[in-house]
Parts: sequence; C-alpha cells; structure tokens
Amino acid sequence: MGMLTDFFVASDEDAGAYENRLLADDESSEDDLRSLERVEHKGLTGIELGALWALLADKKFSYPEFGLQVGPMTEESEGILEAFPSDFTRRLAQLPQGSIPGLSTGWADVDGVPHEADELVPILQDLKRLAQAAQSTGRSLYMWYSI
Repeated sequence: MGMLTDFFVASDEDAGAYENRLLADDESSEDDLRSLERVEHKGLTGIELGALWALLADKKFSYPEFGLQVGPMTEESEGILEAFPSDFTRRLAQLPQGSIPGLSTGWADVDGVPHEADELVPILQDLKRLAQAAQSTGRSLYMWYSI
C-alpha cells in the first residue's frame, strides 16, 4: 500500500485531534472530518512539500529552512502531522493559476517527488484552494501522512 496524505485546514486544536478523528469508527468523528476543508492525495511527505516551498521562494531547497512544522503527536500516533508555515501558505494562496503547469513541471523534476507533472497539477490546485481558505478564515494548513 502507498503512503496516504491528507491536506486540511483547521485550528490548532482541531489539527491536534485530526488523527484520532480519522481513525475513529464513529459517526461524530466522521461528521467532524466532513466539516473540515480537506483533500486526500498519495505519496507526499513534508520533504516533497518543503521542496515545493523552496521552488515558490525561488531558492535552493535546504532543511530546516524549508521544513514544515511538526504538529502534536504521541508515541501512539500512526501518522505524522505537519503544519505549513505562514510564508508557505501565503505563497500558495497567491500562486497565479496560470503558473501552476510550469510549477508542476519544476516540482516533478525534484529528486524524490513521486509524481509526474500532470499528476501534480490537481494537487497544486487543491493546495492553492486550501491555502486561500486558511488565510481567509485565520486557520492553518496542515498535512497528515501515514505509510
């Protein structure tokens, strides 16, 4: 099975409870998840997203400069929660729609990115939409992934 990656907009409190809600088997948790603006994709981690952030900043990728912020986790966590820093969220929100195809090509050329350029276009469109939602609501953009 491949890596599952969820992107979502939430308050810090809701983000911290995301994994529990995702893995819970009850209707109220499902309702909580439906209330979040979220999308599911596969095969992306904070490293690949950090490389995207560096591309948006027109800089060479380096960690920790372009590392996402690790969110609250416990030893029992089955996945990794990371928050998009405000600069990254702002850059995604302001991304001109017409630049997405070229950006997807550049991102696909980064070593370790497990997608072709045409597969990255809808991911970038989703990230742009979620970043705009985060900015307009005062919440943050997060990703949760699990192998």
